[in-house]
Amino acid sequence: MHAVRRLGPDLIALGALLAATAVVVATEVNLGAAPFEDAAMLMRYAANLAAGHGIVWNVGDHPLDGATDFLLVLVVAGVSKLGASVETAVRTVSLVAHFLTVALVYLVARRLHGLGTAASVVAAGYVAFDLALNTTEAGFGTAVFGFFVATSWTAAFLCRREPESWLHAALFASSCLLMALTRPEGALLAVFMLAAILVFTGVHGGTRILVTFAGIFGVLGLAYFAWRWTYFGSPLPNPYYIKAGGALHPKGLYTSAHATAGMLLPFLPLYALALWRPAGRREAAFSLIPIVLFTLIWVLVSDVTNYAGRFQYAVLVIAALSWPALFPGGRETQPVRIFVGAWLVLAVVGLSAYRVATLGDVPARDGRADVGRLLAPLAAKGYTLATTEAGGLPLYSGWRAVDTWGLNDRWIAHHGPVTAAYLDRYRPELIAIHGFFSPAARAPRCRCHAWNRMTVTVRSYAEARGYRLVAAFGTLHDTEQYWVRCDFPDARRIAAEIRSVPYERGGHVARDLAPRNECPPSANR
Repeated sequence: MHAVRRLGPDLIALGALLAATAVVVATEVNLGAAPFEDAAMLMRYAANLAAGHGIVWNVGDHPLDGATDFLLVLVVAGVSKLGASVETAVRTVSLVAHFLTVALVYLVARRLHGLGTAASVVAAGYVAFDLALNTTEAGFGTAVFGFFVATSWTAAFLCRREPESWLHAALFASSCLLMALTRPEGALLAVFMLAAILVFTGVHGGTRILVTFAGIFGVLGLAYFAWRWTYFGSPLPNPYYIKAGGALHPKGLYTSAHATAGMLLPFLPLYALALWRPAGRREAAFSLIPIVLFTLIWVLVSDVTNYAGRFQYAVLVIAALSWPALFPGGRETQPVRIFVGAWLVLAVVGLSAYRVATLGDVPARDGRADVGRLLAPLAAKGYTLATTEAGGLPLYSGWRAVDTWGLNDRWIAHHGPVTAAYLDRYRPELIAIHGFFSPAARAPRCRCHAWNRMTVTVRSYAEARGYRLVAAFGTLHDTEQYWVRCDFPDARRIAAEIRSVPYERGGHVARDLAPRNECPPSANR
């Protein structure tokens, strides 16, 4: 009974925080929004897996790891098998993970670091209204990765405090394994966390942690790696070969540093103060090791598709779990406690209010998804779609799809940019191009980017093979174009239906800039 009475205030405070989060989700988060392109790609893999086809991009093809989030694909497919749509499954799993992360941050601040109830609410409140809600609205599973980051870093604190505990070591290694299975960069983050523990405990003092980590994360992780190489046919996720390209990406590092600084804004003065004082440097270094190293690794890949800084979300979770340890309440002077408390309240409340205000910005409709739904009744005919953006169109149409950028195409990822000869293998009935040109402005302003060169290649292929431009939605220098091959039975029908769609881009109906360009009636007889 005494334990229940002690937990009472915590249960009330945490319940109120979670209830407030639920209200924000219900009133501000658009859970019916059209998923972003990369999010829709993962949903297609999950849908194919749930249907019994394996983790494949096209039914009947060799397995392909284009979704990247392996564990999330498995979980979403499992939820979909229960009757939910893949969109609902992703968002449901993400919201559950987000609420669990909020609860864990509160409990760690309150029970592990000994923070007061109000301060613990502030710590967890910053996570409650963070970008995980934005990414969930967009259809990403960022919150799931964030949850495993939270459990791993919590276990890291436990290991640091009790390095002789086999249980804590096993919890850390197991959680790190799940983190790595969720996102491939989770494997690097696990190593960074382990390094932080060993810096604190010393290699000799962390022997049990090292042995357990090698036995669970090392052995099982290598077994998974060997299996996935055999199953998918390549050691790394397919998008890595497109986004990395064997070169360093300074812009990726800049974006990563910018996103990290923005997420950690409430905590940066606290880390600066801790590093300035000799007594706080060791504690600050513990969490800064994984934060800094994880920020730096993004120089290895392009920052394309890094929506809202989602790739760096892990650093926010680590900092939210760590900052209370920088200023143990009982050992701080009154001025320090007042400064820390006042700054956090102002920063957290202000940034949380800003984030809540940006929710609901993801449009409810997307022209590519609408065209995909329109094409869905023809999926059984075996038609092929070639598209530069392989999100909504392949997901909702169910057509066999060629991703001309290569994120979901093994040949392009390993052999270079798409070519006319490669497209000739498929002779797609429909070609969709998001290009920075239009019928009036036929060339992108700059061909210096690989994306622009790819889109020009695909358009040149369509023109050379006699496809008809049936729609070009957008502006003078940014259109989404649809080209139809005229020599199949449904060509004229598809062209007419695409033109009839109220095509939304960014929340507004876009103009169709294409001239009337019909397939001749005799072409598809």
